[in-house]
Amino acid sequence: MAKTSLKIVIVFLLACGLFTTLYLSRQYYRFHSGNMDAPSICTINDTVNCDAVIASPYSAMMGIPWSTLGLIFYTFLLVVSLGFFAKDQDRQRESLVLISTFGAVGLIIDIPLAFILLTRIKVFCIFCFGSYFINFLIFVLGRYATDAKVRGLSNIGVAEVFGKGLFKKIPILGVVTALIVGTALSFYWKKTYVAKPEVKTAELKDRLKDLVSRLPDKSDTNFFLGDSAQKGSMDAKIVFVEFSDFECPHCRLASGLIHEAAQKFHDQIRIVFKNYPLDRSCNEKITRDMHQKACLFARAGFCSRLQPPKDLFWDMHDIFFDQGPMLDEAGVIAAAEKLGLDKKRFATCLKSSQSLAAVKRDLKLGDQLGVDSTPTVFMNGRLIPNYRLLQMDVLPTLIEVETERLASGQ
Repeated sequence: MAKTSLKIVIVFLLACGLFTTLYLSRQYYRFHSGNMDAPSICTINDTVNCDAVIASPYSAMMGIPWSTLGLIFYTFLLVVSLGFFAKDQDRQRESLVLISTFGAVGLIIDIPLAFILLTRIKVFCIFCFGSYFINFLIFVLGRYATDAKVRGLSNIGVAEVFGKGLFKKIPILGVVTALIVGTALSFYWKKTYVAKPEVKTAELKDRLKDLVSRLPDKSDTNFFLGDSAQKGSMDAKIVFVEFSDFECPHCRLASGLIHEAAQKFHDQIRIVFKNYPLDRSCNEKITRDMHQKACLFARAGFCSRLQPPKDLFWDMHDIFFDQGPMLDEAGVIAAAEKLGLDKKRFATCLKSSQSLAAVKRDLKLGDQLGVDSTPTVFMNGRLIPNYRLLQMDVLPTLIEVETERLASGQ
């Protein structure tokens, strides 16, 4: 292949890397702000799942998404690739060596990231592995185009780079451009998806009054509250019932909001947890593979309540949302034992008809109420259109509005 063609291929690969990291960065901010209403295009099932990566604690380093660091990386290398079009042959070769060298550096970073994906998160992320492959190709093609033999990582051109003082010639424009692009896009996404417009309390209250008055009312349905794990005051007049799936990324976000709400408004609200696993092994409405461990986790949650005086449901609840992608059945049993539950009794319960029947009761109730996605939240029998209404900048006013509605007898 002619060197010119190789350079064009390298630029194309860098552009592909830029696109994948751009998309994943955008999805990261959308997800962590609760604004991602549909799966990412690279999420196909439980195994091929970019969203599981985005939702995991491994998706960022010191608060900066790995995808955003990748975005800066590819932007820098694209600017460096402008040297391909220089008339000076030495400048062209220096750009190739620099890109190839950074491709090798990227590969070194990719190896532990790939290990975490496969062994800790236990999913295959198409875009993540796509970027790893791109780094491998730009390293190999860059070395080939400079007429250097590829003898492995011991010969990545570092001696050439330092011998020619190439690092003194790193395009300042590339560094500046990459940092500006990465910072600007991060700021834009945070402002668009994370930052919330300021709304005056009176205006928010009027909006919520109107919303609550129009909520679908299922209060005539028996929610069987006593059968489920609960938080808050048993005497509270405001009861939130959440239908959740332990493998649902948005349920993980909702669980954080609910935990905060239960702590801050302990005397005013009661929170009831119901299972609605999107897993066809126990949910007959699911016809394809989705959340393949959700039924296992739901049954485990039930079993964690059955060894008095310990009711460790909320401990298991937190473990599933924090470590779910890394747990199989043996891992669930080990987690229960670590919490102090009898291993044999728990494992027997996990396989029992009793635990399956308990999950199916929640599913039946959910179907009766029209639940078809998770998380689905009801407030005193009224369907909340969006779990983000439980955020701390909205929930106090929502509680005030509901308290006034109940007092007026509506």
